[in-house]
Amino acid sequence: MIWQKCPQDGRPQTLFPLFVVGLFAAPLAADELTEEDLMQEMPMVMAATRLPQSVTDSPGSITVLDRELIAASGFLEIGDLFRLVPGFQVARSWRDHHTVTTYHGQTDGLSRRMQVLVDGRTAFTSQFGLTDWDRLGITVHDIERIEVMRGPAGSAYGSNAFVAAINIVTRKPLTYGGSELFVAAGDSDTQLAGLRYHSNGGKLSSTASATYLGSDGFEGGNSGVNVLNLRWQGQYQLSGERTLGFHVLHADGPSGRGGSPSSLFDPAGDKEIKEQNALLRFTEVLSPNNQWHLQLGLDRTVRGDQVRPGTVAEVLAVAGIGADQLDDYLANFPVALPDGIANQQAVAGPYNYRATRADLEAQQTYSFTPDSRLVWGAGWRKTRVRGALVLNSSDYFESDNSRLFANWEYRDGPWLYNLGGLYEEGDLATGDLSSRLGVNYQLAPNHTLRASFARGWRQPFVGEAYHELALKTEQGFPLERFIEVGEEPLTPEKITTWELGYVGRWGGLRAEVKLFDETLENEIQEVFDPTAPELLSLFAHENGQPPGALIRINGGRTHLQGIEGNIDYRFNEHTRLWLSYGYTSVDQQLPPLAIRGLQHSNSGTPRHTASALLSHRFENNWQASLGYYYLDDTAWYLFGSDTASYDRIDLRLAKTIDLWSQPLKIELIGQNVAGAAYNEFNVQNRFDSMLFMRFSMTLD
Repeated sequence: MIWQKCPQDGRPQTLFPLFVVGLFAAPLAADELTEEDLMQEMPMVMAATRLPQSVTDSPGSITVLDRELIAASGFLEIGDLFRLVPGFQVARSWRDHHTVTTYHGQTDGLSRRMQVLVDGRTAFTSQFGLTDWDRLGITVHDIERIEVMRGPAGSAYGSNAFVAAINIVTRKPLTYGGSELFVAAGDSDTQLAGLRYHSNGGKLSSTASATYLGSDGFEGGNSGVNVLNLRWQGQYQLSGERTLGFHVLHADGPSGRGGSPSSLFDPAGDKEIKEQNALLRFTEVLSPNNQWHLQLGLDRTVRGDQVRPGTVAEVLAVAGIGADQLDDYLANFPVALPDGIANQQAVAGPYNYRATRADLEAQQTYSFTPDSRLVWGAGWRKTRVRGALVLNSSDYFESDNSRLFANWEYRDGPWLYNLGGLYEEGDLATGDLSSRLGVNYQLAPNHTLRASFARGWRQPFVGEAYHELALKTEQGFPLERFIEVGEEPLTPEKITTWELGYVGRWGGLRAEVKLFDETLENEIQEVFDPTAPELLSLFAHENGQPPGALIRINGGRTHLQGIEGNIDYRFNEHTRLWLSYGYTSVDQQLPPLAIRGLQHSNSGTPRHTASALLSHRFENNWQASLGYYYLDDTAWYLFGSDTASYDRIDLRLAKTIDLWSQPLKIELIGQNVAGAAYNEFNVQNRFDSMLFMRFSMTLD
């Protein structure tokens, strides 16, 4: 093991020496930095308040993954990039090839507590709020930078930015011209290819791209994917002050639906997934201190996931109820049954639904004085979801949501004040306010202390409020329930966070650290109801659970305290070191028969997370990077498992050559090259050593 634990308290031994070395080595190497490195400003970000701010002025902790860092990581898929962010956990889920990305843990495979934006477009599904990283229409090659607000951002983006907000900014066609081609292949029958064309003709600048991802996923896990993304994005300059931006995406292809070859309820197989979305944004700059935009987003999701195991009589026969017992069994069942139920077709669809969403938003940014700025606006969202096999009705569920927000920044000498609030109300929850107060004090240029307080709430998604995972007859009668809603409607989750932090720079070294105290209340979670009347209990048996159903309720409280931060150190213009670390202690109170307590012995938040990435550019266009990632013991809820801690080492070697007078980059990427296989999300998911080749080329 590269990372060892002290026998006394379980704290890692290697982290603090690395941080100390980084902090004290900075003055020694500063004379090797270029003038550009020394004069480089702190990154400008918008993930915390919607106002463009430097990282030092943000009222919350911001991590920025820039293009250089993204390339050095060698990651092929977007979700993996968040392994570099302090306090984040990443794991490949049990189905769909879906990557679970969560901040401070406490999640199942649907991680639905974060707002994800791609160039201002909301990028989470309407049914459960998860982000489908495979169907964003972009790859790691398209990303200019990623801004991660580590903490509640509901005061800027609403209830889905419950624990964090991610803003992905893509490369713009005005910056890049011509065509680009990339292909990658490797273990797990991974195939990744893309072609994009940047056009800058007159008033119209745009990027058209086609990308394909194919992978078998985990061995035996039925978590493969085959998806084609077609995307067109750009802007049209209507005049010197008016711009029309647009985005269109079509993503289509099957994914492995998880399950098991021996399962009646949830057999192995594929399901069809289709994502389509569009965004239109009109922006007008009235003056350097006053601009506004109006945008409309449209989304459509279709997931075809249906299982037909046979008639009710055939299903009961599998459970051991033969023809000679069938009449007595049905006649004595404690709940009234439909006539002729034995001959009705049984059907299930764990994630079979279709959803549409329309999202309208208006926003103005205004500077009163050089020391005072305001961003404010309003939004409206309409969601329609239909899925008779996963919702307790065959009708469409419609939800309207409206919001009004404002974030104000005021500077008074070395002091900077940020005050923000967003009021939101919808059909699934009564109206409430998310708020944040941040106070920053500049100790010296590029050195800032920060204190902030935030409160937020998260209303349930349609899939939480009405989800009913069950084996039913075609007429809708439930034969076996696995998850169902409780008798009481779900109410919003609550979060309260206090932070004390520091962010600064010495020459080529940037550092950020924060202490935090975070409380989650009224959490939405599943508890066992062993008394639920069922014709059979096959699904529970297949999953190693007692008969009965899981009821989704509000209950429990999780209190998190800890420290986290990162160091970004440029030794010189050729060498860069990135370090991140998070330590979290958890105190959790659970309702009786909560699945978190009954099925898991680990905490849903790992005590330690860490990452390190060292990259170097050699002569003759050679590059090399070494990545290290650590995740402590943790638990993934619902269909996940308790997973043991692991170390992982990745290697990347790259060479750029001239081919037909065009630059061709060749990369050899190894993941988990030095360690034994480890588990991700579920004990059935074994991540072994993997090797990939990637080729990318720019064509003028």
